[in-house]
Amino acid sequence: MVSIKKAYYDTPDGQIHYRYLHSSSPEKAQQDPILLLHMSAASSLYFEPLMHRLAALGYDSYAPDMPGFGQSYDPEGQPANTRFYVEAFMLLATQHGWKHFHLLGHHTGASLGIEMAATYPAQVRSLCIIGAALLFAPEQKAMADALVIAPETYPVRDGAHLLKKWNRLLAYPGFEIDVLHAQVLDQIRAWQGRRQVYTCNFAQDIMGFLGRVKCAVLAMSARESMLFEYMGRVRDVKPDAKCVTVGGGEFEVLLDVDGVYEAYKDFLDSAPHVQI
Repeated sequence: MVSIKKAYYDTPDGQIHYRYLHSSSPEKAQQDPILLLHMSAASSLYFEPLMHRLAALGYDSYAPDMPGFGQSYDPEGQPANTRFYVEAFMLLATQHGWKHFHLLGHHTGASLGIEMAATYPAQVRSLCIIGAALLFAPEQKAMADALVIAPETYPVRDGAHLLKKWNRLLAYPGFEIDVLHAQVLDQIRAWQGRRQVYTCNFAQDIMGFLGRVKCAVLAMSARESMLFEYMGRVRDVKPDAKCVTVGGGEFEVLLDVDGVYEAYKDFLDSAPHVQI
């Protein structure tokens, strides 16, 4: 198996770390790359199993760590809005000279992906959103109160936050112990970044941005996810969107990587490539 590589690129505020893996099918190497945007409070490590499958399918894939997550820099102060993150990710596309690319985002990454596709319709070929928080303002306020105001990862002197996060992820069936350990470390590291991006995320006009998306859309969610009930809203705005139920709870891409891959493969094969 080919090893996933790592690199950094510069933004005006700091360096973004990213993982990438090129196609292992030379005859398909000219396909548009795929940009993968991770959930809070994970990192690009989350996408490694999927990246190997996409490489075998013939796609180059790139997975940046959000500012405040993984090995990327920590923003100084509170970012103004979600556009801050969108522009940080677009710099990766610019620096690699991508004319077009596919976009897949999970949870927070899905929210940012929707805005990116709406803002850059000429470049985004297709959009896959997994566990998207397709919420209206009152619902966003309620979720922000739960996830921003009282997150369990704020560090405390006795280290209780470490065990609290461990036990929370341990409750999800399917985690191998080494994978669980790696995910807990990522989430503990991102205690500030999580608050920063959630503050922006739950003030985003996500449904408005979704209405401006021009490309084909695939939505996925696990039935056990707290966001499953909202997946159908994508069709209220984009009637041609495809919706697929997968497994994995809140960790669909990691705990049901084969289900996610199969649905995404079918979507990539069938999605019309809209040119603006």
